[in-house]
Amino acid sequence: MKNLFTIFFLVSSSLFLQGQDVDYSIWGIKGGTTVGFQTWNNIDQDALFAYNGSLFFESLDDLDAPASLFASIGFSQKGSAKRNIRLFDLNGNLLNTNVTRKYVFNNIVLALGAKKRLDRGSKSFTPYYTVGVFGSYTISTVLGQAATTGFGAIFDPIDEYVRPVNYGIQLGGGFERRINKYIGLQLDFSAFPELSYQYVEMYGGGNPPLVYNPYTGQQVVLRDRNIRNLAFEITVGLRFLREIIYVD
Repeated sequence: MKNLFTIFFLVSSSLFLQGQDVDYSIWGIKGGTTVGFQTWNNIDQDALFAYNGSLFFESLDDLDAPASLFASIGFSQKGSAKRNIRLFDLNGNLLNTNVTRKYVFNNIVLALGAKKRLDRGSKSFTPYYTVGVFGSYTISTVLGQAATTGFGAIFDPIDEYVRPVNYGIQLGGGFERRINKYIGLQLDFSAFPELSYQYVEMYGGGNPPLVYNPYTGQQVVLRDRNIRNLAFEITVGLRFLREIIYVD
């Protein structure tokens, strides 16, 4: 996976350098809301509502280019939640009801891709779509833990089995608009399905542990667990034009 990030870095650098040679390039900042989902062994969890923010760069052949390449780097929270759950203690007594438990993965995300504009208008919003790839590195987590103590109390995911490096594809679209020649706005909607697993807990042919399930009040055998992310981002961004003027 380190090779993947090396490739991303080299391609990002080449995009930046390309932006120095063409007549125009765009850089900007964007941020907004993330809606995260996870499948745990193909079982969907509830949505996590979080946030994201990033810097981005686009290379342009000319001011009205219908297509461009882009690179972005930023922060994004991914994960899932359990809502309206009940918690039991080790003796099977009901502790709380209507509890929400969140599973948050804080990530640095690097994305590369291409943008295609469907119509280029100077005074109206221009629709576009994007296709790309991304790699992420998990810098920290906030994982739900059973509010109980004693043998076999841990039932939720733990940091030990988190895979920090992940990757996937980016599919999106949105609208952009010029305020003037050098400043613009954009509204972006993107999906980030991961191709890798964020969390892998395997026991192989050994004896899986007997653990306490705080949601049922029963002891259960903890099976292998695979967790994959799917994130949807809604962002608003500011775009700034960099114009290169050649002087003889």
